[in-house]
Amino acid sequence: MKKDTKKRILVWLLMLSLLLPLPGMTNVAHAEPTPTPPSPPSLTEVIPDSGQSNHLIMWCSGWGPEGWGHMWRLSTSPDMMSPIWDDFTDEYVNSVEFSESLLNLIEGMMVYLAARYFHGSSSDIVSGWSNIYSVEIDDNGAITNVELYDDSPPPPGDCLDSPNGEHEWETEVTKEPTCTETGVKSTRCKHCGKQNQEEIPALGHQWERKVKEEASCTEPGVASMVCKRCGLEKSGSEETIDPLGHQWERKVKEEATCTEPGVASMVCKRCGQEKPGSEEMIDPLGHNWVTVPAKMPTATEFGQTEGVRCDMCETWLVTPQQLPKLGSEGSEHELTVEPSVWTQGSNVSVNFTPDTGFADFSHVTVDDEIVDESNYDTREGSTTIAFRPAFLETMPVGTHTVKMVSPSGTARGALEIKASATQDTAKETQPGDTVPVTGEDRGNYPWPALTLLAAGGILLLLRKRRLSRQKS
Repeated sequence: MKKDTKKRILVWLLMLSLLLPLPGMTNVAHAEPTPTPPSPPSLTEVIPDSGQSNHLIMWCSGWGPEGWGHMWRLSTSPDMMSPIWDDFTDEYVNSVEFSESLLNLIEGMMVYLAARYFHGSSSDIVSGWSNIYSVEIDDNGAITNVELYDDSPPPPGDCLDSPNGEHEWETEVTKEPTCTETGVKSTRCKHCGKQNQEEIPALGHQWERKVKEEASCTEPGVASMVCKRCGLEKSGSEETIDPLGHQWERKVKEEATCTEPGVASMVCKRCGQEKPGSEEMIDPLGHNWVTVPAKMPTATEFGQTEGVRCDMCETWLVTPQQLPKLGSEGSEHELTVEPSVWTQGSNVSVNFTPDTGFADFSHVTVDDEIVDESNYDTREGSTTIAFRPAFLETMPVGTHTVKMVSPSGTARGALEIKASATQDTAKETQPGDTVPVTGEDRGNYPWPALTLLAAGGILLLLRKRRLSRQKS
């Protein structure tokens, strides 16, 4: 053999010898033995704190064996199988305060207290329970009584399937309690399946006021106390609710129109009843007249004259007349105006005659504003129209464009309006001016001569009367 091969064989043999057990040895690893629980501790004293009514102090018999500590439990059952919260650990002296948060976890007014040892390596390795004390408390957590419940501790656990020999219970409510009937709570050990049952106290009724019949404006209602959990009505709790009374408001029965009156009355907003004798009349609104402007026709669209209409009831006071479409653009004609100048106050008409037959003319405009037919006359048998003096008086002083419009074209002319002579004189004469009177010489007035002649005539008349009296 080669030296290298021999070395490899020696290394393999050495490794194999390390893996094989020596004679008398086993290849199974030895686990640490589970510590044997000691005898349970003894509760020597459990008393309320003299300074705090909801504070409890308790002592055990002393220190536990080496490696073991004290574990305390509050339970709602004397078998210590219904812990209120997690077990708490401490030395042989401990205390508990019945605070509001703790009271919320307690069902009833009685709890049970006990202690046991647990091993430091695992809280699952425990001893049996000590002797048990019962602690009675009120609604505010104040301790009202403490006494030894049982001198002998509960029997040691008999659950062979549990690591520490004790049952580990799981709770389930198999029958819910009602207001009047108790319920049932079942506990089952999750290791061995052993079951126990416990009664759950009845809940009692929870009363609230409920309306059975609503009150109306004139009729009373009914209410009573009913359990909000089960719906039972409490005996003798029925009460009467007073009628509400009417709540009146004004309501329009018939709306008034422009010409017709309306009707209103007082009506209850709750029940709809009408109050007797409350009916009243609403005055008619009256028309609200608005002017509908005239629309000039075009070659493609009809026009219309000015109208007057009520914007509430759509009644026409002045119905607009449709104006026909115009002829081709550029069909222009001359319009003869007689007289072409009209003076305000002259009380004469002005005639307009087109240079061609316009028997089918549709309307007349002044300065592109349609003239109502009531403001001019049409001469029978011709196309001449005459503006009435009353309409001419409304036209301002100046030159105006007058058109006669027909589907075949437009005749156009001009009319000048002049102010009256008296108006011209008033405008020309300014305050302080002297206007000569007919027969006067400017600046020469014969007043002295006239005065002398008048005086001489009077004296002559008086002299003749005196002479006549003397003769008689």
